[in-house]
Amino acid sequence: MPMTAALASKTMSTRTPCFWSADYGRGLCRARVLALRPGCIWRRSGAFHAARAAAHRKALARGRAAGHSRAIASTEFAMLVQILSHTPSWVWGLFALLLVLGVRQSRPGRQSLARTLVVPLAMAGLSLYGTVAAFGATAAVLAAWCAAALPLAWALSRSALPAGTRYDAARRSFSVAGSWMPLALMIGIFLTKYAVGVALAMVPARAHAPAFGLVVALLYGAFSGCFFGRAARLWQLAARDARPSAHGAMA
Repeated sequence: MPMTAALASKTMSTRTPCFWSADYGRGLCRARVLALRPGCIWRRSGAFHAARAAAHRKALARGRAAGHSRAIASTEFAMLVQILSHTPSWVWGLFALLLVLGVRQSRPGRQSLARTLVVPLAMAGLSLYGTVAAFGATAAVLAAWCAAALPLAWALSRSALPAGTRYDAARRSFSVAGSWMPLALMIGIFLTKYAVGVALAMVPARAHAPAFGLVVALLYGAFSGCFFGRAARLWQLAARDARPSAHGAMA
């Protein structure tokens, strides 16, 4: 009997190795039974079922979230297709006109004194109108537009003109080298205005988001500043070349 009791005591004190483990998705914790004791199997089994149920709920939640995200993406894509298909024809006509003007300025040629100012004014007006129409004429938006336009205009006005640029005072026109920069600026303003219009049509609340409005105003201002800076260089050249002619006429 003592030997039997000792053997039973030794058997009960020995830890039994794990006899099951389970993983159920990402959210299921690893569960193991480390010892066979009275009531232990029942409690471990209950913990396993609870963990499995929790993992199942998390998997269902992830599935619903993924389905909701796909539904939102599908709706936004459908809205984008509708917006593109219902864009007025005059918008594409304006885009074609800007392409023609930009390609023409990529070639060497002559430009009148008035034309060098008309294009920057027209592009600046378009960008300023796009800013105010989308976000209103608030002080913050206008300040952001000016903060980008004025420094860029000043910096470009101080840069050197391309080689071969000449001013004819008698004809009041410039001989200019071709550049792709005007085309890039025109298309930049057009695409910015179109993209902002699409973004506001899809999520109108963006019109009241300060950060979005300031970023767009800075972008518009940068385009306009580049136009004004390029024009200012030509007008400075005309002013320098006009002084000797004026002095000669007075003599």
